[in-house]
Amino acid sequence: MTIAPWLCVLMAAVQQPPLGLSSRDGMLLKDGVPYRGIGVNYFDAFARTLREPNDTSYDEGFRVLAQHGIPFARFMCTGYWPAEMKLYRQDKARYFKLLDGVVRSAEKHRVGLIPSLFWYMPMVPDLVGEPCDQWGNPQSKTHEFMRTYVREVVTRYRNSPAIWGWEFGNEYNLDADLPNAKDHLPAVVPNLGTAQSRNDRDILTHERIRTAFREFAKAVHTYDRTRIVCTGNSIPRPSAWRQMHEGTWAKDTPGQFAEMLAGDNPDPVDTISVHIYADSVDRFVEAVEAARRIGKPLLVGEFGEPGEGPQTKERFESLLRCIEDLDVPLAALWVFDYAGQKEWSVRADNPRGYQLQAIAEANRRIRRACEIPAETLRDKIRGGLLGQILGNLNGLPHEFKSIPEPGDVTEYVPGLPEGAWTDDDTDFEWVYIKVMEDKNCLLLPHEKICGSRRARRCNRDVNKRRNCHEHLF
Repeated sequence: MTIAPWLCVLMAAVQQPPLGLSSRDGMLLKDGVPYRGIGVNYFDAFARTLREPNDTSYDEGFRVLAQHGIPFARFMCTGYWPAEMKLYRQDKARYFKLLDGVVRSAEKHRVGLIPSLFWYMPMVPDLVGEPCDQWGNPQSKTHEFMRTYVREVVTRYRNSPAIWGWEFGNEYNLDADLPNAKDHLPAVVPNLGTAQSRNDRDILTHERIRTAFREFAKAVHTYDRTRIVCTGNSIPRPSAWRQMHEGTWAKDTPGQFAEMLAGDNPDPVDTISVHIYADSVDRFVEAVEAARRIGKPLLVGEFGEPGEGPQTKERFESLLRCIEDLDVPLAALWVFDYAGQKEWSVRADNPRGYQLQAIAEANRRIRRACEIPAETLRDKIRGGLLGQILGNLNGLPHEFKSIPEPGDVTEYVPGLPEGAWTDDDTDFEWVYIKVMEDKNCLLLPHEKICGSRRARRCNRDVNKRRNCHEHLF
């Protein structure tokens, strides 16, 4: 084995990486390699043209986002109210032509999209004439509509480079198992297509939403097996576990918090979704650590601060720094160019426009941390391996020996007069590299690593690494 082939394996992903974002072994990948980025919510990019077909202002919005280096946008991929789905039910060709315009515009400006397919929880049940508890019934009309819409949307856009992932809805977990749920039933607005009244059957539970999430992910994976699937949940309420199991507002333990985070993002959903605002910053680190233990990448689907002034700016910048410092794979600001929430809306030409610039600068820092020239990477890998081999073999004569005072190494010159070889302290890396080269795969599953180590199938090859060492020197 020469050095060049395995260096190429280290620096390149599997050939023909999937479109969009994918999840593997707890990492978020784009183009086959680990990815981090901060985008925005463009909530009504589609809704505005669905309400008024001549409104294609989303195109200018995507242009502005691209200009500011904003890599992706999360958006509502239906109407909000049942009445806003009238065109879909009467003329699907026209409906999807409008949605085509949004996707093609994002493609043109090279902005990624995460469509949220069922944003408002009661919309689909109201549309098909069922109570909201039918989200928990895979045989319901609600699920039948969900599966049909998933098939239509995913098959239509799965070959688009603009589509980064698929999201179920928005913050369903916050409505689940509320001790005072009867006081917080969904809105009744018949002229917008809702049910004429509400009752106990419109109350959500965690079990019902988890059923919906699982069925959604299965439906998506029927047509797109590589892109990420997200629930769109917020961070669990401080009392989520006790709400579910005891019907109280008592505060959960850290273990219960982690259990709810995992449970509300159930397999085959392959990400952990949270939304972070001022009232949940104290649990943000917990969520990051729990997601790593669960083994799924964390997506902050919403974050932000409302209003104007120096205090708002300070809080926003603090939250942005936190997202960056915690190495959160994906996060999206709430909200870009949304007239319905002026105190939250961020535009390049309004007083909150500094947030776009701040995100652009954060993305540049992230890219600098993630991207280095190939020759620099090659040199760093070579130096790291050299340092490990030299340190191991130069130190070998002193193994299991103790000297009270450190020695004088001012005149020390590293060298291997008897040649280089591996032993139990270094051969694992060569096993890994050998299997990486054999399988042409950068990110090996842990089962493959353990199996190769146990079998020591590369033992004879490990003893032949002298050729590689000579090339390194």
